[in-house]
Amino acid sequence: MSINIDKVNTVLTLMPDKHIGNLVVSLPAINALINHFQGKEFYLIIDNAYREIIESIISEGHIKFYPRKQSNTGSYLRRALSYIEFMHSIRRMQPDIAIDLQGGHTSAVRIHILTNSDISFVTSCGVAAL
Repeated sequence: MSINIDKVNTVLTLMPDKHIGNLVVSLPAINALINHFQGKEFYLIIDNAYREIIESIISEGHIKFYPRKQSNTGSYLRRALSYIEFMHSIRRMQPDIAIDLQGGHTSAVRIHILTNSDISFVTSCGVAAL
């Protein structure tokens, strides 16, 4: 499946994994994606626990942080509001392409439901057209 890069304006890349090893392994791919989509609106979603690491390594694109801690602590209402607010911010991005580096079923479904993307790349399953 080929993609006409000229028609792509906004790219969303997700790596909200809580395991730092998976993040470290993904860094070369993230840098390659940033270079490949140079000049496009590039959004990267990373777990909030790695904010300092990512901000010191990646200076390009828009970085959003997955609020794992806020979504898992406090009252049920506070958790739900934190998660809904985060998901709403993804929806506002309206990416043309969503790339899921986590490759899990949950994040693939999340991309499909919350974005208007035509294509979702899921690393563990190959390329899935939505």
